[in-house]
Amino acid sequence: MVVRSELFRCSPLLSGRVATATVAVLVWFCGNVVAEQQPDAKKAAPAKAAAPAPADSMLQQATEIVAKQVRDGDLRGAWFQIDGKDGVYDVLPLLDKSKAKTQISAIQRVLADLEAQLPTAKFTLREPVLRPVSELIESLQHEMEASMDFPGVSITAAVFTIQEKTGSVNLLLQGRISTDEQRDEIQSFSMDTMSKHPFWGRRQPSKPTAKEFERAFVDCAQLKNLQPSAVFGSRLFNRGMNLFRNGDVDAARKHFRASMVESAGTLTRHYWLILCELELGQTERARNLLREPMNRIRTGKLSYEAVLWSLEKVQGHLRWKLIALEDSILLEGE
Repeated sequence: MVVRSELFRCSPLLSGRVATATVAVLVWFCGNVVAEQQPDAKKAAPAKAAAPAPADSMLQQATEIVAKQVRDGDLRGAWFQIDGKDGVYDVLPLLDKSKAKTQISAIQRVLADLEAQLPTAKFTLREPVLRPVSELIESLQHEMEASMDFPGVSITAAVFTIQEKTGSVNLLLQGRISTDEQRDEIQSFSMDTMSKHPFWGRRQPSKPTAKEFERAFVDCAQLKNLQPSAVFGSRLFNRGMNLFRNGDVDAARKHFRASMVESAGTLTRHYWLILCELELGQTERARNLLREPMNRIRTGKLSYEAVLWSLEKVQGHLRWKLIALEDSILLEGE
């Protein structure tokens, strides 16, 4: 049996099956798995179903070897699609675009392992396809911060793995949560976020190197459940403030993000993250982060006084940028 996969939009239903909480919600960058079977020499009786073609055990072994290799730090976010039968296979590397330089040098290690462990098979390495996996994870984390509905959550990376029971490809999220209930919430939120992503939210063009991709599920099972620490949150925030004053805005941004994970409901820290985005020239990201707190301030769910006190330390062009952005959201009724 040859297994091929094609990236396309899908819903939580696939071939009459519903994705359970164990496998997670089926996201927008999953594909359809098609099993090709050779026709029987004799026509089967109408009352009896045709016997399924035997699985390609060598292909299964090769897939398991790939799954072990991509757990390595250099290949995090990468996958290797293997197509073929009867011991002759094409290997298509699907690499993380932002880590391509490192991952390309690691491709040969995967191929060497396949050839060493399956010496009777022939593997042909194809030109790598680059996919924005890290960009996807960054977008997911940013959208969670903008929603203000995921206290204690931090999504830092993703690894492709094989689900043992079905052989499907899982996108295993890495990071932390603060409650077990957040796992299901993240899975649902992921589906909405992927649908809006310019790469993952649409079918790929029908090209020889991009038309077939593995089916993937979002898997949140291994997100670590850690309780936020107010002490750590304060330390991270104070360190971020010092970095911001010294002009290291990018490092300050990372500290503010981390402090928000450790301290739920901190509007002041949310605003300082917005200031970092503005200072780094990321106006649309800042607008996205600002929209929800402005709505909550408007409805009286959040107090603006602590923010005003904290922002007294920010003057000049950056303060005016923030005011202009707030005005645009209020006037446009976003």
